[in-house]
Amino acid sequence: GRPTNNFNAALGDAAWMTGMERNSDIVTMSAYAPLFSNVNKGATHWTPDLIGYNALSVYGSPSYYAQKMFNTYLGNELVSVVSENIPTQMQKLNRRDSLDAVQPKMLPTLFYVATKNSKTGTVYLKVVNTSEKMQTVNIDFKGKIKVMQNGLSVTLKSDDPMNTNSITDPEKIVPVKETVKKIKKNFNYTFPAYSISVLQVETKE
Repeated sequence: GRPTNNFNAALGDAAWMTGMERNSDIVTMSAYAPLFSNVNKGATHWTPDLIGYNALSVYGSPSYYAQKMFNTYLGNELVSVVSENIPTQMQKLNRRDSLDAVQPKMLPTLFYVATKNSKTGTVYLKVVNTSEKMQTVNIDFKGKIKVMQNGLSVTLKSDDPMNTNSITDPEKIVPVKETVKKIKKNFNYTFPAYSISVLQVETKE
């Protein structure tokens, strides 16, 4: 997006961050650049940027909110996740890929990671759905733990991955919080198309 990232970039950022979080014993920190873009005509030096501003206003790009979600909803312990039947889609090639005779590959459409707060028992399950279709996932908590019935979902999504925020529409794409009820140790949850989601589930040993 110009001058700030569109939602497609946020999906890529979030998918990448699930890998960083899963390998946090190796990836101890990350940084994002460039950060700021003056959106006035002729004032932008490079694109895309994380945050746009002018003399009167400021707004965060979809990538900004993705970064914020990953930082806010984070435990201090990794939770082992076993996945089965992850949906895939054919890689989309750009013009340069075609000129370089790149062969398309089948790529996963769901990316995920889970962490837990060891003091409170709160589990944070992050799922990135890069597909144009909603995905229903069966979530099964193993072991001798008790799962509280009410949880929280935080969802960043867009019907069109090319959409972005702007000075005139700064909250076109922002995280939405909702209470999730009737959570069990084994339950199904549907992740919207083109979405970055956090499920916050309270557990007790």
